[in-house]
Amino acid sequence: MPSMAYAAIIKAAEDYLQSSGSVGSSSSKSNKEIISAIKEKIKIGYLNVDVTDGTMLNYLSNAANYDASSGIYSGGPRGGYWYVPPEQEPPTAPKPIDEEKISSEKGKPVTVVEKDLYPLMELWREQKGYTAKDTSTLKSGGKGGNPDIIGADRVEIFGAVEVELASCEVKLGESN
Repeated sequence: MPSMAYAAIIKAAEDYLQSSGSVGSSSSKSNKEIISAIKEKIKIGYLNVDVTDGTMLNYLSNAANYDASSGIYSGGPRGGYWYVPPEQEPPTAPKPIDEEKISSEKGKPVTVVEKDLYPLMELWREQKGYTAKDTSTLKSGGKGGNPDIIGADRVEIFGAVEVELASCEVKLGESN
């Protein structure tokens, strides 16, 4: 059961996105625009919650990525947020690339190497709320001394700020 503050913030965000006409990825709003609108509602007394900007960001990200009852959708890192009414179909994921079709069109086989997966891993970390960076070329720790992708997330718990780190080592097969 979501907290009352979470429900109030998400309702305010949905109202803002609807009223501003942000109903698709082409008309998305940034998290700063949404938070400014919510803070304005708090300032004029329309919304009675006491949460930090970071908490509002976490609520917004959670609503877009994990809350099926929310009408808020996200375009990923720096892709903004928009509203999709419950009666509408949610956006679908792009269809996977048909490697055989590509290789037959280009005339040579397609080979996938580890570094081809790094942007996907970064996107996955960012979808989980982390700020991600490809560190595979920074061989400061020697061969195998540093992970391929690093993610950092700032978490505020009971007024204390913690940093959560996640590292990913990308491998193409299960044997590694």
